Amino acid sequence: MKNLSFFAILLFLSSVCVFTQNSTVFAMEPEEVESEETHIFSLGLSFGPGFYLGDTVDFTNELFINPVVEQDANEDEPSFIIEFSSRYGLDHYILPGISLGLKLRYSSIEIDDVQLNAFEEGIQVFAFDDELLKVDTFSTVPFLELRLFTFLEYLLEVDFSPSMEIFFQVGIALHYNSYDELSDDIQLDNFEDFTWGLDIAGGIEFFLSANWSLRWEFGVSYNSSEFDVVENVGNQEILVFTADLDIQQARSLLSVQYYF
Repeated sequence: MKNLSFFAILLFLSSVCVFTQNSTVFAMEPEEVESEETHIFSLGLSFGPGFYLGDTVDFTNELFINPVVEQDANEDEPSFIIEFSSRYGLDHYILPGISLGLKLRYSSIEIDDVQLNAFEEGIQVFAFDDELLKVDTFSTVPFLELRLFTFLEYLLEVDFSPSMEIFFQVGIALHYNSYDELSDDIQLDNFEDFTWGLDIAGGIEFFLSANWSLRWEFGVSYNSSEFDVVENVGNQEILVFTADLDIQQARSLLSVQYYF
């Protein structure tokens, strides 16, 4: 009995030692230290001229039977563009060099050189030669950006110059168009206020310090809408032409960026 009691006590003490040792090891396990990640977030202010590509308005006859329509509507003068942007780097979520951003842009165009004539059997049945309208466009542009040097550094495991970056952007521009008729000789109606179109850009960025940089961007934005040319005959409004307003705008912008 004494030997049995001795072994029972020894077994109990051994169990206590093993439990204590395991508890100590568990308690001394080092806590995981979160790695410090650099989050790339920036705000920018851009400004510069916008240039228009090709014909701005295309009229389609809706009233006359077999007319000969002569039209010319161009906008050759550049417009002024101002833009506010924000970007956030997705380097820790997707791939280094990928950013998601948002632009808020204002641009304006005056279509002030329009000739529209219609002839039936040699008789002129419609004539217009004057300023047409002014369009103020407010655009919201969510976009995806590729920072080329950062992406190639990750892909090729090489180091590029830390003082500059080349970037490319693609996005969808959501436009709100505000119209102002410029002539009393023609009546316009049924404007399309909300439109959307592709927005692409590319450029180069120079880093001035850890927080400040300068960017130059060349981009193209597409904005197409519609309106009607009408005439009032008595108390009735008659549709004469439908018009496609095709604003394909190229832009050259200088931007100041601040990195947080």
